[in-house]
Amino acid sequence: MLNLKKAIYGKLANSLLTADIGGRFFDTQAIEGAEYPYAVYMIVSGYPEKTFTEDFEVALIQFSLFSATPNDSTEIETMFNHLKTLFDECALSVTGADWFHWMKRQNATLMVEDHTTLAGTIQVFHYAVDYEVMISIEYIGTPIETTYYPIVSGDDGVLTVHTSSGLYTAINFISFGKEGTGVNYRSDLFVRFPNVLIRNSSIIISAYIRFTGYNNQTGETCNVNCYFNDEDDAIAPITFGEFETLSKTAAILWSDVDAVADGVTIDSPELKTILQEIVNRPGWASGQAMMAILKNNVSSDNAYRNFSSIDYLSGAEKAELHITYSTE
Repeated sequence: MLNLKKAIYGKLANSLLTADIGGRFFDTQAIEGAEYPYAVYMIVSGYPEKTFTEDFEVALIQFSLFSATPNDSTEIETMFNHLKTLFDECALSVTGADWFHWMKRQNATLMVEDHTTLAGTIQVFHYAVDYEVMISIEYIGTPIETTYYPIVSGDDGVLTVHTSSGLYTAINFISFGKEGTGVNYRSDLFVRFPNVLIRNSSIIISAYIRFTGYNNQTGETCNVNCYFNDEDDAIAPITFGEFETLSKTAAILWSDVDAVADGVTIDSPELKTILQEIVNRPGWASGQAMMAILKNNVSSDNAYRNFSSIDYLSGAEKAELHITYSTE
């Protein structure tokens, strides 16, 4: 609760509302005999701090604004307008937590009340304003480990240049390298990972893709270049031509890829630098899709690797994108 209060007070500092009330801002209850105008803030419900059990926690907070200007609501309306400017649909930064995704005003009720003071009974305008605050579970500086997967058939596929060239999806395996001995023979693959919940400009600490072998293969020297599709919200290609024209980040070389065995996992090299390129894009937003592209890079004849696709064994051995990041 302390972190939320600090964020509220930080937002109020040097604001027009603070000037309106002469700095008279009270926690939960005003002091006896407080001078008008003033404001009171209280947490009505929620906010079991650092006991999150779901993705978000929700708190309800209330601001009470008081003005003693008989028969003239100008002052209280000005206070209310300045409150709205500060907190309607705003994000709050807090020490110890990632951020409050938003504050959403729920209710605002203007009342006229009789208050008893030392000088007698006076008429007071009272605005009661409720806000719902959705609070993220993430904590600043704490590494967050996440894993993402292709979801539906068509989220992965293989392009082959061979005796029968084409882009193939909805098959049991994807592959890269060079299958055969033809001069231009190659196999390239893509894997799309939807709904990546990483905010723009987060710090990528580690990133790699884990594949599972579709069958036993040793082969010769298999080399590939690893990329991400350089787009804000990647769309899986459906034709040979679309795959060939995908925009790409810088390349990470995966040299002399190990032999694979049926059902055994193998991890790509570290990909954090090229994944950082994606989350740093101006248009990147949490919830968008990322897509990995792995292309043959002068592999030896018959040096290729087959991996299980989303369509094999109902997706039990599909590719996995492992990301560790921080929001600090």
